[in-house]
Amino acid sequence: LPVAERLWDLTGDSREPLIYDSVRKHFNAVSRWDRAGSAWLAFVEDVWRANGSSDARLGVRLAESFSALDQPDRLEGVVMELAGQLVLDDKLTAQLVGLLTNAGRIESAQALIERFPLGQEGSVELLTAWGRLVLKQNGEDVPRVLLDALDGIAEEAPKVAFQLATRAGRKDLGE
Repeated sequence: LPVAERLWDLTGDSREPLIYDSVRKHFNAVSRWDRAGSAWLAFVEDVWRANGSSDARLGVRLAESFSALDQPDRLEGVVMELAGQLVLDDKLTAQLVGLLTNAGRIESAQALIERFPLGQEGSVELLTAWGRLVLKQNGEDVPRVLLDALDGIAEEAPKVAFQLATRAGRKDLGE
């Protein structure tokens, strides 16, 4: 990454294939304890965006980094850019909804969920992420789809299933 950033400094060309390939191969998500790695984020984000924001793996690593460093605005920007550029599978959508929910970006997480017509047959990961989102929304009714999927959610995240059942007034989950 240092060499790629130096080349970027010299050329000013974020679309240079050598820079983009280096960023894609060598950038890993930054943890909250890795302040040195956070110095790369603006550079990596610029390169990612300049190349069409189409690399989902790189976008997720950026989003995870912004989440870890408590930068919800930048996290939300990356996630919504990903959502607008790509056809998301359930697993990736669940991951992005989870990042937004944990960052307190409830409206954006809800907007992402609403892009997908979920039924009980939806992936357990995505239904669980939606369940966590509903639980963050005080007073929000539990959608019927989630109630119908409680058994599957209970296998993935028993606490989430129990909290959803409790909010909905169901007492039969533990049976």
